[in-house]
Amino acid sequence: MSVFLAVETSSNLPAVALSIDGVVVFNSATRPAAENADISALASEAFKAGGLTPRDLTVVGVDIGPGGLGAVRGGVAFANALSYALGVPVRGFNLFEIAGRQLAGQTETAVLGCVPAAGDNVYLGLYRNGVVETARFGEPKDIAAAFSGVTEVLAAGRLRAKAAVWLPGIKVQDSGVEAPDPAVILALLADIPADRLGPWTQAEPLTDTSAFFHAGTPQ
Repeated sequence: MSVFLAVETSSNLPAVALSIDGVVVFNSATRPAAENADISALASEAFKAGGLTPRDLTVVGVDIGPGGLGAVRGGVAFANALSYALGVPVRGFNLFEIAGRQLAGQTETAVLGCVPAAGDNVYLGLYRNGVVETARFGEPKDIAAAFSGVTEVLAAGRLRAKAAVWLPGIKVQDSGVEAPDPAVILALLADIPADRLGPWTQAEPLTDTSAFFHAGTPQ
């Protein structure tokens, strides 16, 4: 039996999803926001909904951001602690690949993740053809040039409505997606062959100092 737990913390409210043998049996993102609680309580509720205990867990996946730094760090710390305590693998996925995968079945257009950062800064990431091609952190006017070769995007994230202003030469469509769905993390986990999940390794949150945002192509 494969039991996957997904932790989403890059948005304003945490969310947790659980699947058993590929079937999603719990997803807090489908409920009204007022019903959301802390990550630990949501995880406990997820296991209860599946008739399981944490000892049944096979692997845990977590959104490593970017997002609210405290929320992301808290979610990643929870996922790391859970996987370490249970001796199961943990895998981190960035917000841009989660949002891109979430929308990939709806369009062939590149997906642009738009996430607020401190001050006037933003995080922008372009997902196309199954990978994050470009990711940048900074003020929009300073990082817009990194996306100059793109003609059309489907914008996702809390700042998606501003993408057309920041990137005037690009046709921008609003995806309507503000926060990643943790069920998408479950799908990303399912894509990884069991023999490649490997031993426990720690997930690391994405921050403005991460090389991911400052290298030519994210790795």
